[in-house]
Amino acid sequence: MPARWQEIAQALAARIRAGDPPVGALLPGEHALCERFGASRITLRHALAELERRGLVSRRRGAGTRVEAAEARDLYVHDASSVDEVLRFTADLAFDLLSREQAPADADTAREFGIAAGTAMITLRALRRGPGGLPVCLSVHRLPRALGIAAEPLHDFRGSLATRLARANAENVEAIRQSLEAVALPPDDAATLQAPTGGAALLTRRVYLGRSGRLLLASRSLFPAGRYVHTASLRRAGLPDLGDAT
Repeated sequence: MPARWQEIAQALAARIRAGDPPVGALLPGEHALCERFGASRITLRHALAELERRGLVSRRRGAGTRVEAAEARDLYVHDASSVDEVLRFTADLAFDLLSREQAPADADTAREFGIAAGTAMITLRALRRGPGGLPVCLSVHRLPRALGIAAEPLHDFRGSLATRLARANAENVEAIRQSLEAVALPPDDAATLQAPTGGAALLTRRVYLGRSGRLLLASRSLFPAGRYVHTASLRRAGLPDLGDAT
């Protein structure tokens, strides 16, 4: 389930889209919104910050929260504090397969996946697109051919490829290893993503692990600047969710 602040952000975005309040008007004050949603001020401010990141509102101290647009720009805010939240991110993004190649695993790849050298591997290159059609990211996915059979067909596919592979093999994604890096977009990738060559981008690398640490899928994704925000809520073990504190 989405976090409470995400539910509030979605509800406010829906009202703004319906013209209540219209562009140029102010949202009700924080106290009124806290009462309306039964939420703490911290939770509400987290929701308003997401609306601001999406270009729907602007906030200035002493002036309130002003509606700037009825429709959000193509910016995806991904709150990923758990395996399930990472897997849910692609639920509304179309999978546009660009290429599919097959090749035997070399020694390094075989060691990474825990398979025999020479085992057939599949490499998928794909775009993820939002409802408006603008690419959100360009991804390269590597997986053993035996698992790849479960990835077909990919026409009109939405959702997590890792989840699809795991379920087809009667297991779950138990863990994800991830790294994030700021990079400049190379010319070919920039053209595919409809973004400026050399522009800023976020490069994510993820490996999805199944039962007993089995590597199911290795992915590399490029997100152009302005289309994706990665957030995480971190707290010490045993503490309550401070975002919902009253």
